[in-house]
Amino acid sequence: MVVLGHNPEAALDRAAYWTQALSQAGGGIDERRRFIEYLGTIQDGALINGFQEASRRHGLNLEEDVMTFAEQLLAEGEARGEARGEARSQVQMVEGLLRVGVTWDTIEAATGLTEATFRSLKAQVAASDA
Repeated sequence: MVVLGHNPEAALDRAAYWTQALSQAGGGIDERRRFIEYLGTIQDGALINGFQEASRRHGLNLEEDVMTFAEQLLAEGEARGEARGEARSQVQMVEGLLRVGVTWDTIEAATGLTEATFRSLKAQVAASDA
């Protein structure tokens, strides 16, 4: 949990004020996005909403920055999901080959996976499924 002191609204208001000042000074977009990314990483929706409201009071519209961050998170999540799916498919394929008696030499030649790499991949898939 993030602690903003006794008056979280005042703390968010100060953060919005300084964000607006950075934007007016030039180059503030990166700082704004960085702060929004920070808020997103702590996954506190109320804090993000409070910062957006405080920013609006200071004449900033952060909808685009928040959406950009949300899109970034979505893309990262999709990439992780695709990687997990690919790893799961490789494990299933190798397990199927082993069931029908294919040797590790043949599996390694066909897939590039060594037995040690396969065991590690299988453990990763099991951990991600847990």
